[in-house]
Amino acid sequence: ITYRNSNGCTQTVTVTVNPLPTITGTPTVCIGSTTQLTGSATPNATTPWTSATTAVATVDNTGLVTGVATGTSVITYRNSNGCTQTVTVTVNSLPTITGTPAVCIGSTTQLTGSATPNATTPWTSATTAVATVSNTGLVTGVAAGTSVITYRNSNGCTQT
Repeated sequence: ITYRNSNGCTQTVTVTVNPLPTITGTPTVCIGSTTQLTGSATPNATTPWTSATTAVATVDNTGLVTGVATGTSVITYRNSNGCTQTVTVTVNSLPTITGTPAVCIGSTTQLTGSATPNATTPWTSATTAVATVSNTGLVTGVAAGTSVITYRNSNGCTQT
């Protein structure tokens, strides 16, 4: 930029315009889980990442976001040039499971998960030799013992 005063004297200053950083990663997370965000360019040395609503989501200096409560929080990334970029992170609630958590061998019990179920495998059994579970939550007792049954909703959040 060049400035010329009324006497015809000039002064030139070079101005550098830095590009805005970008943020990549998945901007959704479940309560109690984490998601990794990555900022472009060299991060700010002291606090490259901040969360506007730490009661909903926290973020550490590496961009690791932890879901605290259901809602949204604006996450800001600042690079070494002082330029910033933001992303809104959504924190989803955990589903609940209702039903009787006990069954006899050869019998069934129905479990129900809250919210919309995951499209492919909403229900899984950790020990199918003890209990199996259908995609609709129908648990069948196979042998004596215990098995952890997990329900996954459409947001990818799980409950056992």
